Parts: sequence; structure tokens; C-alpha cells
Amino acid sequence: MADELAALRAELARKEAALEVASLKEQLAVQDALAQQPPPEEDAGLPTVAELIQAMRAPDDELRGEAITYLCELVDCAFGDDGALLGQAVRDANGVAMLSWMLADASPRVQTQTLLILGNLCSDSFDPESWQTKALLLQSGAERALFRCVLSDEYETLLYACAALQNLCHSYEWAQTVAAHGLQPRLEELLAHDDGRVVRYASGALKNCL
Repeated sequence: MADELAALRAELARKEAALEVASLKEQLAVQDALAQQPPPEEDAGLPTVAELIQAMRAPDDELRGEAITYLCELVDCAFGDDGALLGQAVRDANGVAMLSWMLADASPRVQTQTLLILGNLCSDSFDPESWQTKALLLQSGAERALFRCVLSDEYETLLYACAALQNLCHSYEWAQTVAAHGLQPRLEELLAHDDGRVVRYASGALKNCL
């Protein structure tokens, strides 16, 4: 009887050991499968700057509007080195010419967002290489559309146009272009504007033209 009990205990121990081994093998298989999976990509699915610039060329107004809004948010949230990287990305994607064209968009919202973007991209504190963006804007013939925005009675269009112009006029070429188009009297007129920010930006633009 004792021998039978011993045999049963031995058989039970053998089966338990076999189950433990099977369980361990299963766990190892799961871990191995997880290890072979590629790590998740950061910001997966978010559009690149180049893709946003390409979307701005679409004939679909809604798609173009979404692209300019997204780029506007990127610019508004960029600080430090991110500003320089963003400025370079826009230039690399031929985005300066595209933004120059969008300054003449029929939508006041698109115009305002474009002005906000350019105002930042042309700021030396935002992008130390902003002189390249300023030069590309002149090459694109952006001055005519921008100066029309400075002549606008639409408050936000006027505000962001003056802000962009203040930054642009740090460039000698842009300061000369302002003088050549006779825009200084308009800037002097804006010194009496009801809004303090318009006055500040117009004053800054005049000062940078000297």
C-alpha cells in the first residue's frame, strides 16, 4: 500500500512539473512575440510640414483651411530650437512661396492665419535664420499682398500685417521696399489708431525702416 501511495505521489509530482514547464514555455512565447513587435512611432499619423504645404495647394477650400490652421497651431506652440527647425522645414518644402500666395486668399481667416505664421517665421527671436525667409518672401513678390493687408480696415488683418511688417523691416531690402511703395504715410497714420498693439507694431515697423 505504501508503495502505491509513493508511486501516486511521484506521478502527481511529475505531472505538476510538466504543467509548470508548459506554463513557462507559454509565458516565454508571449514575451518573445512582444519583443519582436516594432516600438510604436511617436506622433504617428500627424502630418509633416511638407504634407501641410502640399495640402495648401489643394483646390478644396476645407482641406486648405485645415492645413493652414494646423500649421498656425504648430508655429504658435514652437519655442527655442523648435522655431528654427520649423522655419527650415517650411523653407525646405517651398512653403514660403505658398504662404506668399495665401496672403491674397479671399478668406479673412486664412489671411490672418497666414500673417500670424509669417510674422513668427520672420522673427529673429523665433528663427535665427529668418533672414532666409524674409529674402524668399521678397523673391515670391509677397510685398504687394502684404501691403494691401496693411491698408485693410479689418482689425485682425491689419494687426497681424503690422506685426509681420515690423519683423520684416529688420531686413534692409524690406525696409527699402516699404519706402519704394510709399507705405510710410500709412504707418504714420496708424500711430493714431485706437488699438495700442496696432500703434506699437506700426511704430516698430517705422523705426526698423530708418
